[in-house]
Amino acid sequence: MTSNAFALGFQPSLARIVAPMEIGSGVVGTDGLLDLSRDGATWTAVPLSDLGKFDSNTRIVGGLVNLAGQPAGTSIYWRWRTTSGIAQALHGVWVQCK
Repeated sequence: MTSNAFALGFQPSLARIVAPMEIGSGVVGTDGLLDLSRDGATWTAVPLSDLGKFDSNTRIVGGLVNLAGQPAGTSIYWRWRTTSGIAQALHGVWVQCK
């Protein structure tokens, strides 16, 4: 799943993403992955951490990534990937850029 572009009006060099994710028996950062991009074509994987429980089935995951090595762009895109057949759900995404 890939987001539409979110126009920022500046070129971000760092971005933080936080998302409530149901990952079942999966492993955060292995079975459920989040990537960020400034141009929608070049992606940087976010090293995800488990930030705690939202409810009995949902974990809050997040991470910080350096975007300085990506091609120039003044938008931010996020992409959610899964690497296994484990049932997962993403319940929202929050992105902060600077």
